[in-house]
Amino acid sequence: MERTIGNLGEEVKQLSNPYENLSLHGVWHSQVNTLKAMVPDLKPAKPSLPHRSQVCADGYVLLCAYDCTTRLFPVIESLALWGYLEECGAELPANWVMEKTYKWAHLLLPNGHIACSAWKEQAKALLETRIAHCIKLQTQGIVEFAKVDFYFWYKILD
Repeated sequence: MERTIGNLGEEVKQLSNPYENLSLHGVWHSQVNTLKAMVPDLKPAKPSLPHRSQVCADGYVLLCAYDCTTRLFPVIESLALWGYLEECGAELPANWVMEKTYKWAHLLLPNGHIACSAWKEQAKALLETRIAHCIKLQTQGIVEFAKVDFYFWYKILD
């Protein structure tokens, strides 16, 4: 909804009568959407994935920005990942540590939504930041909220 309002606001060109212009743009978008619903061939094909995106399993896609050099994986996160991999059935040596990884800023979900991370948002000024890196998850029947620092790709099982 916010994006639609923002897009319509950008399309308003005649500031002398902005409400009329805004309503005309809303009507125009409604007419286009109606035509697309009535004649599906009018709808353009799905866009291809962006350059340098990383396709993962089950419809997930890592999107730029990404770190082109590997970075040290924090020890606490490495231990948490080790516990998760053990739960998934991966057989890991006792001294396994994930030392380095590539960081990704965004994740395209199978439903088409894009999940953000704090990695690139933290570099921006606070007023320019749109805090969108918090997620809601459910573990053992308890709803919790968490902050996503970054996304990374790791193949668990063959």
